Amino acid sequence: MTFPVAIGRFTVVFFIILFLSACSQKSALHHAANKGDIETVHSLVAEGMPIDAKDGLGSTPLNLAARSGHLEIARFLIEKGASVQTRDQTGNTILHTAVQMAHPEVAKLLIENGASVDVAESIWKRTPLHFVAQLGPPEVASALIQKGANVNARDSLGDTPLHYAALSNQLEIAHILLKQGADPQVPAQDPFTRTPGVTPVMLAKKRAMKDLFKQFGATR
Repeated sequence: MTFPVAIGRFTVVFFIILFLSACSQKSALHHAANKGDIETVHSLVAEGMPIDAKDGLGSTPLNLAARSGHLEIARFLIEKGASVQTRDQTGNTILHTAVQMAHPEVAKLLIENGASVDVAESIWKRTPLHFVAQLGPPEVASALIQKGANVNARDSLGDTPLHYAALSNQLEIAHILLKQGADPQVPAQDPFTRTPGVTPVMLAKKRAMKDLFKQFGATR
């Protein structure tokens, strides 16, 4: 067995162990929230099952409801006191989860109920706005900014949300960010040389995105 193959098999086994550990520590409330079984969720909460219990990966029932897009279950759990601020083992908040899994209504619910908008996840230091700038939709970007999200927040490589929007050709989100003071000429960091890298305007490939940057006085 070659070394790369051995490492690959070790990685697969490691993640299988993590998955089994997470499954073994899930409560009935975790399972019901994940499946979207709102009647069982109501019953279990009424019986006093811990609402913020974490599974082996650090996810709460609210986190699983957000991941699966179960808006009414998420709303019910929040009404019953579930924390919107918990983080899983990767440092993702529930808001990170909702935006990454493309559930904008759940994301807006979390924002409206006080979820922290500027917390960075642990691995690449991305805020929820980084993910929304890449994936959309614009209304969630606006909701985050209205609650104070930093439009110039930088991830571990120095990329801002505007870098993500430009690279993903999210024109409307780029416009929102620029109107709110995002810097189109801030350089990221080259991951290999650690020297200044590309700016958001340098990432613009489509004519409409290039024209948008010109409207805000951005040049290469």
